[in-house]
Amino acid sequence: TQIQKNPIHIVSYTSKIPSNHPSIHPSTMMMMKQKLTLSTLSLLFLTLPCAVVHSFSAIPTPSSAGKVGTNVPDGHMELFPVEPTMNRIEGGGGTIRTYQVPPGVERLQYVIRSDGRPLKARVELWIGPIRRIHYCELDMMNGAKTPYRATLKFKPLGVTLRIGTTKKSSGEFPIMAGVYVPKPDESKSIGKLTQAVFEGNEKTLVQGGAIEGGHGAVRVFKYDETIKSMQLVIWSRDVGKKSYKAYIEVLNGPNNDKQILDLQCGGGTQPYHAVIQTPGIGEIRLYNKKYIEDGLFQIAMVPYEYNDYSEPSAAGNWYD
Repeated sequence: TQIQKNPIHIVSYTSKIPSNHPSIHPSTMMMMKQKLTLSTLSLLFLTLPCAVVHSFSAIPTPSSAGKVGTNVPDGHMELFPVEPTMNRIEGGGGTIRTYQVPPGVERLQYVIRSDGRPLKARVELWIGPIRRIHYCELDMMNGAKTPYRATLKFKPLGVTLRIGTTKKSSGEFPIMAGVYVPKPDESKSIGKLTQAVFEGNEKTLVQGGAIEGGHGAVRVFKYDETIKSMQLVIWSRDVGKKSYKAYIEVLNGPNNDKQILDLQCGGGTQPYHAVIQTPGIGEIRLYNKKYIEDGLFQIAMVPYEYNDYSEPSAAGNWYD
């Protein structure tokens, strides 16, 4: 039997044994055809699209081990030059604080944290009343230990930023949120930094899934205790310029969700640059949530801040 296939599915098969061969009994021929069909179906099942786990280590090389402070490319400013004024948003779900961004502004930064209780927040960016161009839902166990910082890029049309608590949050879980709009020269510097991080590091391609709701490709980024936080830049500029959806988990132990991010952004003009806190030893898992036809994006994941460790711990990592 000769089987022709591509990486996705079986194309066809042909039998080299004629059905009227005089040396083969008809019942034997029927059994051979049934076995051939079963074998073909098994190959078809094995070649259907499925999630692919790709492991990438973000642990610093010996030349960067022992580095302390922020990892910023030479000649660039820090990603967050100003600590914004924080405002309290009550828990319970439905509590929203709105920030009106004037026309001409194309970038803003936000910081969200809590007083040590669970952080359950939602961030939305709107152009007008019906067009939402950014969405991020955060679910973290300790918003003081793992505050979240991100930079948003958008067209200078005058947008509205909404930050609020989700329905998962009870009245006992308020959050603190701050928003900063960089000056024009700061905005350009931040844009150059985002581009330098994205273009100057290894980019990982993340493919969508067969149907929305079923995870597409999976990417895993591991870290150790020398790294205090990781920065990620997600962008579809070079792979279609379409909107993207991602689901991100930060794990500090086997199957222990420490931080969860549900993210949706616009296309090629909207890179998403964020900083995720990485206490201890663990890994960051990223899932593509969109279709295989239009869900393609790239991600660059590199350390942002280092702890004061001269060498990694000799105790080993839980994922080894």
